[in-house]
Amino acid sequence: MTTLSLRRSRHDPAQARRALEAYPHSSSDLIEIGDFTIRTAERTAALSGQDLHLTSEEFDALMFLLNRPRCMITPRTVLTTNWPEQVRQTEFLKVFLSLRKKLEAIAGDKQYLRTEPLIVYRFDPASFTP
Repeated sequence: MTTLSLRRSRHDPAQARRALEAYPHSSSDLIEIGDFTIRTAERTAALSGQDLHLTSEEFDALMFLLNRPRCMITPRTVLTTNWPEQVRQTEFLKVFLSLRKKLEAIAGDKQYLRTEPLIVYRFDPASFTP
């Protein structure tokens, strides 16, 4: 198993972007970034060591967000992304809201997915400081 680790102390957004852009063709089948652990071969994710139990659409949405740490995610960005077929047929907002609910259930006071006025979302894999 190949591991790509981008924990908070060594977090390099450019390195994270390159690693995640390679997904699903990456040689790394375990990606650690911020508080998240992603197993690409199994399409599973954990937050702070707790499994997230994501649907296929939620997993794709999480990978989309992890590829854009701290970036503003506009509706145009989401709509012009080359999503897998199952996500294109699903309303992206419902998928993001479902993902947010699962993150918040584990995160407690930490906030990973934040709604920004007039934007849609901003994602931080290491959580926003309150």
